Amino acid sequence: MAEVKTIVSYAQSRGRARKAGSLYCVMVRENDHEAIQRFKTFVKSEAGLMEMLSVRNDDPVETIEEDDVPTRLSSTELRSRYVTSAGAILTYSSAVILLSELCALIPSDEFTTFLQPQYVGDFQKTVALPPALPIPREDLSYIGPACETKSEAKRAVAFHAVRKLHQLGVFDDHLLPIREAEMGEDHIEDADGRIVPDLRPEKIMDVLSFTAFDDPWNPETVLWLHPILLDGSLTCGLVAAANLTNIPMLSSPDFGTVQTAKGFKLQFKDAAERRERLELMAAYSAKGIYWGITIKPFDERQAAAFMVPIDHNTFLPDVQQMLQLARPTNPLWTPTTHLSPGIILARHRRKHRAMRFVRVREDLTPSSKPIRLDHSTLEERYPSYLDFYNDFYGKGDHGPPLLIPNDDLMLEFLELRRAQPIIRRTKTGSIPLVRHVSIIPHSACARIPLTLSMYYAFTTLPALIRHIMGYVRAQMAIHHLKLPVLEIAQLVEASTLPLVCAGFDYQRLETMGDSCLKLATTVHIYNK
Repeated sequence: MAEVKTIVSYAQSRGRARKAGSLYCVMVRENDHEAIQRFKTFVKSEAGLMEMLSVRNDDPVETIEEDDVPTRLSSTELRSRYVTSAGAILTYSSAVILLSELCALIPSDEFTTFLQPQYVGDFQKTVALPPALPIPREDLSYIGPACETKSEAKRAVAFHAVRKLHQLGVFDDHLLPIREAEMGEDHIEDADGRIVPDLRPEKIMDVLSFTAFDDPWNPETVLWLHPILLDGSLTCGLVAAANLTNIPMLSSPDFGTVQTAKGFKLQFKDAAERRERLELMAAYSAKGIYWGITIKPFDERQAAAFMVPIDHNTFLPDVQQMLQLARPTNPLWTPTTHLSPGIILARHRRKHRAMRFVRVREDLTPSSKPIRLDHSTLEERYPSYLDFYNDFYGKGDHGPPLLIPNDDLMLEFLELRRAQPIIRRTKTGSIPLVRHVSIIPHSACARIPLTLSMYYAFTTLPALIRHIMGYVRAQMAIHHLKLPVLEIAQLVEASTLPLVCAGFDYQRLETMGDSCLKLATTVHIYNK
């Protein structure tokens, strides 16, 4: 046989000896002590892995009933059949699987386990469905008939539950869970695309969902411009179809402070001008998000707020700046002529990351040997920059070939980081905006008509939107639930899930609450 070199190949070859009583033999060359030692290591590893699998209990598994062995079906099971109008047949055997598949549709995240029906009892079982299912409380529990075996009792109660759920409209006539109507649909379809009557019961409770922003594309809504101050300096504006008031300051060691000032209404001559400016602001924000946050495509018309530059004289959106980024005309630039207006942001023609121009490296040419930077680069493996670009970008494997002249200028850039997915609240040292130093030929660069301050503002946009949404929803919760006077910041923290990655969540308050309950319980028992 072929030589076994890895634990994977050992497991694959070992699996061929499946039949009971079979003998697994390995042949190695004579005096090949290395192969023999490797094989012995694999055998020991297999024993250890089998031991780990035998004691591992990460996910709860259903224990096998004592009488769950292949037996003859009882006469009750053979007679029990439920046929729908579409001809679907429900039996004892299929009912358990149908209940499990129904519960598997309940949304969950990485912090929770999958919800499953709970069976209680021996020869007469009760099944309890998860409360997360949108059905009345009284229809979440079912009691089955008394049976001869435990396994039959489980199948019997599942059969009774599925039959009742079909009558309630939870399952359609094909015994498939009813699919909820998608947004924009006014009816529900079954597995074959046919319209079925909406027989779903009312949900357990009414869910109120609040958002801080109305639809800006609705011509009837009013657009508000809220000036944004970064570290106390007026930088940009946030345009939304909502008047955001009493939003506290957002602070993080990563980007300092972000303050949302009092907004004012934007005025337009007519509906056509409103739509034109709205499309321009949406296009500008989409480009800013592309460079400062993520390159993943998204529908800019789904955005509810837009970050725009502000004219410091009129305090209105700067149309010229937005046009330069949203609809660029000439991305080429010359370092010697574009240094005077201010800091230049550029990009590599084959990469999707913004860079800050530093200087022209007059000591380097495309024929120079790549120098050592603060991080390892691909260029270091080549005799010169020209050899790297001809080999890596000259063949057309990464887009159209880049032609680098022999006398091209070599430019030094600082790569800028994008927005951080997590807001850090602790002062453990800030993450610098600059990532790495890069040396790139001029012909491989293109200018980004975006100021450094606006790029910096876009990196704070996810945290700012999350911050606004949290405070608005907390205020709505206090008003609608008639809660006592609470600190808004604590209510936001108490209603934030860990998967949001906001830098805080309810787990800290949950731990403190559990500790207080334990202390109060201990004192109460002690006094008793």
